[in-house]
Amino acid sequence: MIISLADFNESIVSNETDKGTLEVEGYISNENEIPCYGHLGFFAVYRGTVSYSDLVEKAVELGMSLGEGGLSAENCHWEDLRYRGWGNYIPQPRSGTKAFAFAVKDLEYRVGYVEDDAWRDERGRKRVEISYEIVKVKGRTQYKLVRRYRGFNIERQEWDSVTEDLFRVNYVPPTKDHPLRTWSLRHEAQLWGRSVEIADPEELSDLVEVVPYDANVVVDANLLNRVTSKLCRAMRRECTTIDQDGLRRVIRNAIQLHQGVQFGGSSGGVYYIPDRNSNQDYLESLVPFSELINWFGEMNKTEREDLSQRFNTEGTRIDYYQPQTSFRLLGYVDSPRQMEYLRQDVAREIGSHVTNYYDDILKMVRETDDENLSEAINALVAKKDELSERLGTMKGIVGDATSPPPIMADVYGGIETRLASLTTTHEKQANRIRGLLQLDF
Repeated sequence: MIISLADFNESIVSNETDKGTLEVEGYISNENEIPCYGHLGFFAVYRGTVSYSDLVEKAVELGMSLGEGGLSAENCHWEDLRYRGWGNYIPQPRSGTKAFAFAVKDLEYRVGYVEDDAWRDERGRKRVEISYEIVKVKGRTQYKLVRRYRGFNIERQEWDSVTEDLFRVNYVPPTKDHPLRTWSLRHEAQLWGRSVEIADPEELSDLVEVVPYDANVVVDANLLNRVTSKLCRAMRRECTTIDQDGLRRVIRNAIQLHQGVQFGGSSGGVYYIPDRNSNQDYLESLVPFSELINWFGEMNKTEREDLSQRFNTEGTRIDYYQPQTSFRLLGYVDSPRQMEYLRQDVAREIGSHVTNYYDDILKMVRETDDENLSEAINALVAKKDELSERLGTMKGIVGDATSPPPIMADVYGGIETRLASLTTTHEKQANRIRGLLQLDF
């Protein structure tokens, strides 16, 4: 039976019993003889990277072995493992054209201002802003690297942006019997301890090609070599590491394998995982899996810097700190420590949802003309109703311990400016917008 959100609200409070053994890193293990109606799975995935070899080593340490019938020299097909064993819980590195499409992004960078008599900057100085950009030419197999100039063009007497085509950047697909066709499979099998042919990351350089965009134009040989080397390094990274995108995919898949029901989420997610068999058997898989995700967060943890150091010399914000990737399992029992975890995480989810909602209102009042205003408000009314119901469910978990965040001053000011212009001509619509701001739950 699928447990609805209403059923889940009624099942939060468990029977009175001894809770001394419950609090094991924020979740209840299946060794505790404690009534439990299910678990909340809170996850938040932020930017980060680990090598696939380190991930496999940690997974094996946690007991996440693929076991018999896994990868082998004779049967080396990862897809066969997607629906059995631990293959559902361990992300794969990118491969092929997908890895190439991510690798080419490394070729983009901003040089900054360079002296040039043909250009002027905002203050009239003889210089131009230069950057290198990747432009898609054909699917995920062909791109071009261009050099962009931005500034005041003396010849045209206007502010201008000009691009110069430098190189074609191609993905070179391996032929049917080429060893590179099985490189990713061999790499994975090798790291899982199977006796197969070693996959050397240097081989991946044969999958990429950088050539002059115009064969008739002489190019800087040193620049060509640097671009090629950088692309090869990026390709090796993409094919041998795991990042936040891979984690998000397997977390959702793993939770849904156990009939997890999503009821909220922004950069992360909140799921209810019912104890369908009354034995918490799902924890046998999800506990080591959550430890693997939390290990990823530890490996990519950043330290908070002094706020005075968060801006560079040009006034651009620098993100030295970001929240830590985590996956926390919390059981539905009456425990002060676990309820505090719930309060913290639910407050984060409420804040994220409400902030995004207010941003949508601001965008609507700024960008919608009078003719389409009624339709846009109707859409936000429906969103408000859905949001109020969802946030009410979240708040039901922790009672009145948390409340919606206040409207940010810049958001409120932007909305009020628009309302002032509407009040005389479209008073009804202005009042409806004011109603959208009253988000009570």
